Amino acid sequence: MGAEVGILVKPPSFRAAVEAVEKIRRLRPQALLLNLPDTISDLILQLALGMDFQEFIGEVERKLPRPASAWLKGYEPILKELPSLGEH
Repeated sequence: MGAEVGILVKPPSFRAAVEAVEKIRRLRPQALLLNLPDTISDLILQLALGMDFQEFIGEVERKLPRPASAWLKGYEPILKELPSLGEH
């Protein structure tokens, strides 16, 4: 059987992100691609591995133009759940 690829597209809202987290948990994907700047991909990996969320935000603010919240808007629920999404 071949590999299966699914694409989940969500509007940039908090509610949509919460619904996306629920769907991601059900699907249990092997990979999750987020439409965020490449300059913070290393931080996203660290967050997935257990970095404290507030520490993550502080590091993001050093790497991206302020306010960081504008860059992360609509992704916060997903980002906060990253460490637990990898637990199967």
